[in-house]
Amino acid sequence: MPVRLTGRNREVAALMNSNSKRLLAACVPRSSVNISIVMVWLCTGLFLTISALHWLRIVSWEQSLGVLGVSRGGVFDRLWLFQVLTAPLMHASLTHLVFNMLTLWMLGPGVETALGGRRYIVFSILCGWVSLAGFLLFSRSNWQVGVGYSGVIFGILTAQAIYHPDHRVVLFAVFPLRMRRAAFLLGTIELYMTLNAGRASAANAAHLFGAVAAFGFIMLIRYRDSRERVQRHGATFVKRKKRCFRNDIPREL
Repeated sequence: MPVRLTGRNREVAALMNSNSKRLLAACVPRSSVNISIVMVWLCTGLFLTISALHWLRIVSWEQSLGVLGVSRGGVFDRLWLFQVLTAPLMHASLTHLVFNMLTLWMLGPGVETALGGRRYIVFSILCGWVSLAGFLLFSRSNWQVGVGYSGVIFGILTAQAIYHPDHRVVLFAVFPLRMRRAAFLLGTIELYMTLNAGRASAANAAHLFGAVAAFGFIMLIRYRDSRERVQRHGATFVKRKKRCFRNDIPREL
């Protein structure tokens, strides 16, 4: 036989339900996976694996870079489409790896928090693939190989300049600058190097393409979020207006 709850009993039941949910949330914590740190470990693990294979004389560095790095010959001639997945994870040297991973470790989590986990994954994939497209577009030969997470790193720098423009960074370990000025300075240097660096211009173009992809992505999601916010507030305003109009009608009618 169903039991009817009075007003007081309903309040008690609602309180017990909320307390049980809080207890369950405390006992079963949410899984908080930091995607930036996962990528740091993934890139570092791949670098150590390739280094071990090279040290054991199983596969040389040149062979690994030729297969896992991206090139026009590999993608279009041999149809090694997996290169668009492996190239951002590969790094040509220890210095290249350390610089990218330190930047990702320090600046990546802030962008990940601002965007959210799912959007941050899409953001990283977009920056990586657009930067690879820029590299292939500016490559001087079909077999010039590009590797590295730098395109995503420049996307993260751009996102930091948008979300945290007044945060200070020490550029080149010497110059303290605000994030927006540091991003502008680095973008100017990359643009100059793209136009004047010869064979290395493809790598600089990849950096610029990653930054442009990040800027476009963030502007797009801001536009979509603002439209949804306006539609939501507009619907709420219409509901309130209708409710007020109905309340103004005399009940005698």
